[in-house]
Amino acid sequence: MIISRGTPTLFVTINPSDVDHPLVKLFAGHDIHIDNISWGEELSEWQRKLFAAKHPASCALFFHYIMTKFVRIILRHGREGRGLYGRCTGYYGTVEAQGKGTLHCHMLIWLQGHLSLQTLHNRMKGSTSYKDSVFRWLESVIQGEFPGLLSSRDQLASFSKPSLIRPVFGQG
Repeated sequence: MIISRGTPTLFVTINPSDVDHPLVKLFAGHDIHIDNISWGEELSEWQRKLFAAKHPASCALFFHYIMTKFVRIILRHGREGRGLYGRCTGYYGTVEAQGKGTLHCHMLIWLQGHLSLQTLHNRMKGSTSYKDSVFRWLESVIQGEFPGLLSSRDQLASFSKPSLIRPVFGQG
């Protein structure tokens, strides 16, 4: 796909939580009550993990459902209009199981009209305002910390204090 479409625009990892989602219970043949959002919370975290471990096919169905909806609704691949990130012209995903057995997907996404890496580099190098707008967009779509903690920019600023800088290589 890289040969035919060029460099992908985005790399995302999707990790839906089968342990906590009520659809796993539904796929396992249990009733769920949409009108009562707290229904099912009587299970402890350990009991939810045991339930998921005892119903691997239901977890796989849940994962497939979530990934299908991601492609259809978020990417809108093969559909008219733009998705959340723009007009998706292609995607490639590979599924892995984590050590605890839950599934996740690493995905490359191609968006219509994205710049080649060299063109992007040249534009960012030539215009501070363009570079700033690219970084503002990236920070608006990428979550790199837990909610409520310092922003990425604040974290970087705290690491640039002289007392926190440590040499990684060479003398020090």
